[in-house]
Amino acid sequence: MAYKPKAGDVMSTPNVIPMADIMLVLLIIFMVVTPMLQKGISVDMARVQNPIDMADADKEDAIVVAITRSGDIFLGTTKTPKDQVTSIV
Repeated sequence: MAYKPKAGDVMSTPNVIPMADIMLVLLIIFMVVTPMLQKGISVDMARVQNPIDMADADKEDAIVVAITRSGDIFLGTTKTPKDQVTSIV
């Protein structure tokens, strides 16, 4: 049996539509901003005449070595001094 208020009683219910609107806007903002927060270094990819496919190059244990134009060496995204590269690799 459902509760039925009397004729003079006031039914008060919270209005959740504005809260849902704000939550959807925040969700959209986070979805747009999150891909822009990925940090990394900018590297010009090497250009070759006859590329060779390397099937194991994108394994998790592969080491990515990048050398910038200024001579900085990065292993992954970590800047590494020149004298430590051979000992790490």
